[in-house]
Amino acid sequence: MGKMFRILFWIFIILFTVTQLFTLDKVPLPWFDETFFASIAHQWIQTGSLTPQVAVFQEVKLYGPIYFWLTGATIKLLGFSVFSFRLMSLICGFGVVWISSLILKHFILQSRENSDIFKQNVLKLWWVLLLTDPLYYLVLHEGRMDLLALFWALSSIYLLLPFLTQTAQQSRLPRRFLLSGILVALAALTTPRVCFIFVPLGLVLLWQCRQKLHLLLIWGGVIVGIYALWVRVAFGSLSAFIAYYAGDNPFVSTSAVEWYMGGVGYIPKQSYPLIFSALLGLLAIGIQKRIRLFQPYILIALASIGLFYGLVHDYGQYSVFILPFYYFLVLYGLSQKPWKLKNLLIYPVCFLLLLNLGYVSLKNLQTLASWQQRKPSIATQFIQKHIPKSSRVVGEPRYFYAVTQAGNQYQYMDLYETLETREIRQRIQFKYQYLIVTDHIRWRKPQVVKHYLQKGQFKEIARLKMPPSYWSEQIARLGLVSQTEHDGYNCVIYQRVF
Repeated sequence: MGKMFRILFWIFIILFTVTQLFTLDKVPLPWFDETFFASIAHQWIQTGSLTPQVAVFQEVKLYGPIYFWLTGATIKLLGFSVFSFRLMSLICGFGVVWISSLILKHFILQSRENSDIFKQNVLKLWWVLLLTDPLYYLVLHEGRMDLLALFWALSSIYLLLPFLTQTAQQSRLPRRFLLSGILVALAALTTPRVCFIFVPLGLVLLWQCRQKLHLLLIWGGVIVGIYALWVRVAFGSLSAFIAYYAGDNPFVSTSAVEWYMGGVGYIPKQSYPLIFSALLGLLAIGIQKRIRLFQPYILIALASIGLFYGLVHDYGQYSVFILPFYYFLVLYGLSQKPWKLKNLLIYPVCFLLLLNLGYVSLKNLQTLASWQQRKPSIATQFIQKHIPKSSRVVGEPRYFYAVTQAGNQYQYMDLYETLETREIRQRIQFKYQYLIVTDHIRWRKPQVVKHYLQKGQFKEIARLKMPPSYWSEQIARLGLVSQTEHDGYNCVIYQRVF
């Protein structure tokens, strides 16, 4: 059984990896956050500025430069495309699963309740469950910086695990604290949103370093030093830095702190079974040996989950920051008793496994069924055929890559500013020449399309229409997966008549 499980695991990893590489530029279709960040990275490699060209047109300092440097490097290496920009998220997604599996391994290998084979199987189960989690599976392809920041954060904790569990060699502690501090700074310079994890980590270190304050000074000094350098270079002063986040921000029309901070009580529906299983896992840990509930990493995990719901304004995908903590509670709890029917966690874990695998299988079937509609090359070739190079174009995010690859300027018609202000600016200042109206925006934001068409004279020059396949429609009727992308790249190109 152990050998068979190992073979099946490696077959899964190989098939999963190949599938991700083949579908990376197919699902999801280009969307707002991703294309906005891709515009910044594209501008970075061209001019060294973090200024998006699709909207706002001011240097973006909300997140820090790390993600844009790295995605800019992949674009420079592989050329500008959906694939090259999303590749960083996919790599970091695998990195998060790997580093968090090492954290879990650190704990379960010390347990004496089960055989080594069982422990190894639990680690394999970790990979399968997290990679196929519905939310995690989506974020792997979303082209955001969250997984990169989470990788830095978990790596910083992993480096300190020997200290937190009192198994480290004393001579290596200064180096571990130094490297951990660097990783914390990298995470904060990828997105400040991840910093809620460092609040409980810092408090635990403050307690455990009370006899070794020099280690805490190393850790904190590195973090403050690196971030202070960013503040100096990007903002010029601490007061300017504070004003940038606390004052009215051009991206959100209010303060960034007000917009991004504050829990709203949102929990993705697909995470309910996971949360229930995590509660059972926590109960199993407590019943087996109550002292385990007070282990530093468990405290960090529980406090991070609580702080996330209290501090982070989650719109859906940000819950990925706490997924590894939930799965840790589930599988660490599972490892506390033998793999027998009396181990009640077996049942919710098996349910999670079936749920995750079923969802991923259905999503991949949906992608395969709508393959032709999702090919970026179709959109790019359509633009190259009907819009001359160096043209000025407006449209929704879905056509950002295709228009940019064809050598044109592109701006959003549906995001930032008010509708009236945006349309006037693009018509009078940008002097756009072509309007791309996708079938998606026509039903999603009809008032935007109506307003643009009323404010100018247009000539329809081309129509891309690829109807959904038979199997795509059959999957849609099940009502189990989102159909917001059922129109693919279908659109109409209008030429503006001056």
